[in-house]
Amino acid sequence: MTVSNNPVVVSLQDLKSGLMDDTLDRAFGPDSLGIILVKDLPQEFHELRQKVLCAAGKVANYKDKTSLEAPDANYLIGWSCGVERLASGNPDVHKGSFYINCGVPVVSSDFTDLGYGLPNLWPDIPSFKDDFDNLFRCISMVTELVAKACDRYIAKQVPGYPSRFVEDLVKNSNTTKARLLHYFPLSEKEVLQNAADNDSWCGEHLDHDCLTALTSAMFRPSPDDFLNPANEIDNPEPESGLFIKSRTGELVKVSIPRDMLAFQSGEAIQEITKGRFKAVPHLVRAPTQTANVSRSTIAFFFEPDLQTRVNDKEDFAAFSRRIVAQTTPKANP
Repeated sequence: MTVSNNPVVVSLQDLKSGLMDDTLDRAFGPDSLGIILVKDLPQEFHELRQKVLCAAGKVANYKDKTSLEAPDANYLIGWSCGVERLASGNPDVHKGSFYINCGVPVVSSDFTDLGYGLPNLWPDIPSFKDDFDNLFRCISMVTELVAKACDRYIAKQVPGYPSRFVEDLVKNSNTTKARLLHYFPLSEKEVLQNAADNDSWCGEHLDHDCLTALTSAMFRPSPDDFLNPANEIDNPEPESGLFIKSRTGELVKVSIPRDMLAFQSGEAIQEITKGRFKAVPHLVRAPTQTANVSRSTIAFFFEPDLQTRVNDKEDFAAFSRRIVAQTTPKANP
């Protein structure tokens, strides 16, 4: 049985004016969900979201996906499918992933195993790159305001916390990544198998960044050519989609409206604050009754620079390598 709870919702104007302390505590405090939704976004966001999420299906059905793969980068740039593992140990074959580097390019070749210092692997899909760049610009503007609110909240909880830490990394980091995700439509047989599986579309995990921006998912009936944004449908099952574990350990279904953005904290900020600002565990459940529906979404991971110290023993590069070693077969021979 899942717990019903609602994330804190604020407007873009609320963020610009500065959030009240009680709002920050309800969003990020010890009894919170650790996630905040932002409404009243710029009009361009809605059209760009549709275009980029339609592109997720096009990438997943691209004629030459091998040209988009980067195994030497642990698939942390470009396309992959089935290289990660669920909690059961089985390959995660129901999800296609397409990573894009968004930050100022890393020029060193020392970090290619993390997908840095390499060019993005763009497929030949008309307007995809331009639509993505415009969506990133729009979301970054909102993320800066959320980061400023997070910094103010953390500074009151953590002595010696660096001033404007998250805000500055959102503006200047060279490690920001986006991950475009496409969850393939399931057959009727696969849907029946999902009934007893909590993480059948994506296993429970923590993002290893500081702050993640998430769009709402796009659900579409199959078969689909992903050309018409109007084919988007509502989530066919209330008990499928994104779930998070609250600060108190309760599993909560989170529905992100199409016209909003969600923000949640990652493992790097948990390390930097020595556990005082918790990362948000989350998973994605597939439908257990409805077959032939795909799900696409995109997440933007705002991360520290590679040399930034995240704990007493690791900078962000070493920290990232440790996390990658837990999830990819190359790092786990």
